[in-house]
Amino acid sequence: MRIMTYNILNGAEGRIDDVIKVVKSVAPDVLVLNEANGFEKNNYEKLKYFGGETGLLHQYLETCGDGWDYHVAVLAKENFLSVESVTPVARAIIIAKINAGNVKCTIAGLHLTPALEKERMAESMKLLRKLSVVESTVIAGDFNSLSISDNYPKKTIDKFSDDQKRKFTSEGKAQYGVDGLFRKFGFADAALIKGDFSKTVPTKLLGDTTHPPVRLDKVLLSPDLTDKLLEYTVVKNNLTDEISDHYPVYADIKV
Repeated sequence: MRIMTYNILNGAEGRIDDVIKVVKSVAPDVLVLNEANGFEKNNYEKLKYFGGETGLLHQYLETCGDGWDYHVAVLAKENFLSVESVTPVARAIIIAKINAGNVKCTIAGLHLTPALEKERMAESMKLLRKLSVVESTVIAGDFNSLSISDNYPKKTIDKFSDDQKRKFTSEGKAQYGVDGLFRKFGFADAALIKGDFSKTVPTKLLGDTTHPPVRLDKVLLSPDLTDKLLEYTVVKNNLTDEISDHYPVYADIKV
């Protein structure tokens, strides 16, 4: 099973076919889309178009909880056994169950709030409470939070803008509360398992930027799946450099 997550920046307006080209090149079985802005309009016209072009014919979209347009969508090749949303949250969290081979898997697609770490922890806890059994579960999306495994040096933290310091730090130190919470519940970071800490933000799209490289887009695995991780990749090429401010990430899991 190949799971992909991609923050496509403001609905990939004017870039949608390039994003589709990237997704088709990866050919995921399940895709988590962050910032699916406008995908709900005209009876989900954009969502259906995206799914039809990528072969991900089963789709579910949850609109942004704070009234903005930063929606989350989960798309899959196979039909969902069930799907539900975690509310209330600032952006969106979706829990979908699918058949993957002979295994019933839970896929949680999320976009945590860009506000404060304590608010992201509260949203994460809402998700974890919804997961009645933490097995055969994958959590993927834009976590908007740092991982302690990335070991960000002080010089990187010092380069954060005031907004980034508010988002990622407290009293001059990086915060890892969300990372620690998921670890406490047994979830493992696919990047850590494979030893690939490639940063997922920023790309070259925004040109000169003060945003230091960070890893915000992640795939987490429940304990029973950690030894079944076959591959983890941050997709970096000429196309993904230019069509979003985030790079897409995917993981292959043997099920």
